[in-house]
Amino acid sequence: YPHRADYFFCILPKPGTPIVAGEDTLAPSGMCLDLETHTMPEAYQKHNYLDYYVKRAAAILEHLAGKLELDSIIVIGGSEGARVGTALARTCPLVTHFIYYSADPLGRFNQLLAAERNASLRGETTAEEAEANIEKLYAEWTVKNADPLSVDATTGDTNRAWVSFSAPLVEDLLELEIPVLVAYGTADDAISNMDHLRLEAIRRNRQNMEFKAYPDHDHHLNKVVRNEDGKAVSSEYNPSALLSKLPICVDF
Repeated sequence: YPHRADYFFCILPKPGTPIVAGEDTLAPSGMCLDLETHTMPEAYQKHNYLDYYVKRAAAILEHLAGKLELDSIIVIGGSEGARVGTALARTCPLVTHFIYYSADPLGRFNQLLAAERNASLRGETTAEEAEANIEKLYAEWTVKNADPLSVDATTGDTNRAWVSFSAPLVEDLLELEIPVLVAYGTADDAISNMDHLRLEAIRRNRQNMEFKAYPDHDHHLNKVVRNEDGKAVSSEYNPSALLSKLPICVDF
């Protein structure tokens, strides 16, 4: 972090996973899996859902605020963390500023639908293939919502994780009274509904909200590198994205 001397940083790890792990303890993919069963740690699966993250973050903020003299507390949440950050900013009075980036304000599962439709529009799949994939997603969503609190999953996220992270955030964001920065890369499928959020913010005269688009940046706010045919081949870290001098940053 180039501004480490100017910040108090607090970056929260995933539950049930080590902060630092030796390479020989990780799966070939680099993920923290049980090396015998190749499944996610049970403690992670049981706690990987929105309400748990929000309560944990609030407790940590209260602890830090009691030890540090702070004029403001800024929460930064990107992708899944943007959903945690939104709920935290809405429920925790300690939060004074919020940066939301790279997350579909209509929910995580909606991102999957948008990605299929965008792939069809780009010619990467046919319209028929995209629609078939979308129907499968709707069927999957139906199954997840039939048992929304289930934390039983051997691969991927649990029903509870998917359902909790897929709730729309538009109303929660628009109800915030603190300063909110909404940032996104235009090459990211996950931001297909940012325009809807911005239109609503203008319609409701939410002057506490600022929107910042990074042209041709990806989900991680890295600049996309394209070949002569315009196809994305890699990305470059952009140190100017989001960085400013803030008293405390909690990143998810």
